[in-house]
Amino acid sequence: MRQKRRGFTVAELSIVMIVMGLLLGMMFKAQEIIRTAKLKRVVSDFQSISTAIYTYEDRYGELPGDDSRSVIAKGMQLRGNSDGHIDAIESKSVMRHLRKAGLVAGEASDNTMRHALDGPVWVIQANLADQLPNTSAVMPSMARTAVCFENVHGDDAAILDSANDDGDYAKGSIQANSDYTQAVFVTLCSEL
Repeated sequence: MRQKRRGFTVAELSIVMIVMGLLLGMMFKAQEIIRTAKLKRVVSDFQSISTAIYTYEDRYGELPGDDSRSVIAKGMQLRGNSDGHIDAIESKSVMRHLRKAGLVAGEASDNTMRHALDGPVWVIQANLADQLPNTSAVMPSMARTAVCFENVHGDDAAILDSANDDGDYAKGSIQANSDYTQAVFVTLCSEL
């Protein structure tokens, strides 16, 4: 005698579908929480770098990277010219000066820093931002020193700008080298 095979009942299938739906929902929520945390970290990175730059300037009377005279700058291969502006070449020394002064964590020999969204961080005169490695245009109306975060996704840049400034890529204290909706990745700069 042959036994009848029994399949899953509707109730059992429903329970499996509900559990799968809950797991997917939790996964999407977790991704959203992680993204929000990274965006908050970018803001925190900007604030800590800004504070370090102001502290350096107060202590040594020069901008990091542009500094050619202080004890920190002495003996470094790349020294600034003390003209009050951080150009593209001097921007490569900013993190090294800040680290050597003990204002930013990391090895003093390391001249790079990465932001929470995994792109490079630069400090440069904003109207020279087109000289950064991955940036093709200057910030539309910035002229002062700025902290720039390269390779920020356009959606993330729009969120950061809207939450912390005016939401317009071409105006305000936070600007990008391209419209947030037109580019996949942008360089996002905020003036000091």
